[in-house]
Amino acid sequence: MEETVTSVFSNVFYQRAVVMGGVLLWLTSQVVPPLFSSRYQHPVGLFIFAAFFCAVDWLFLRAFLRSYKRITVAPEAILVKNITGKQTRIPYAEITGINTYRSSGKTGRFGGRFSADFVLEYGNDKWLSINESSFENYKQLTMAIYLYKYGPGHGRERYLERHGGG
Repeated sequence: MEETVTSVFSNVFYQRAVVMGGVLLWLTSQVVPPLFSSRYQHPVGLFIFAAFFCAVDWLFLRAFLRSYKRITVAPEAILVKNITGKQTRIPYAEITGINTYRSSGKTGRFGGRFSADFVLEYGNDKWLSINESSFENYKQLTMAIYLYKYGPGHGRERYLERHGGG
C-alpha cells in the first residue's frame, strides 16, 4: 500500500457541532440580555449565571476547534492540519504506542455504544486522538497507519475482515 489517505469528516460530526453550538448560544442569548434591563437592582446572581453560560460557550468552541483537524496518512508520515493551518508532521519512527479505547457494555436506553478513540503516542509525551464518529473513513485511516507503521501481516487486516471493516 503506497497511497495517501485523507480524513473525511462525517455528517454526525457537523450535526453534533451545529446542534450543541446552537443550543448553547440560544441559552446564552436568553440569559445575557436581561442583564441590560433596568428592572434588576442587584443583578449579581444573573451576572454569575451569564458568565457561566459564556464560559460554557467558550469551552465548547475551544473543544470544537481542537477536534477539527484534517489528517493525512502518507507513506512517509502522518500530517495533521488544524483549523488555523498549523501543520504537525508525525514520522512513523516517532510513534511509541497505538491504542484503541472504547467504552464497554451498553450505554443509554437503546443500548448504543460510544465511538472508539484511536490514540497515537509519539515524541515526548505527545498524542493524537482520532475519534471514530468524527470521520467517515475512520477504518481506512487506522488501517493505513497500522500498515505504514508495522507493515502488512500485523494482524489488523484479519481483525477488520472479521469485524466488518475494510
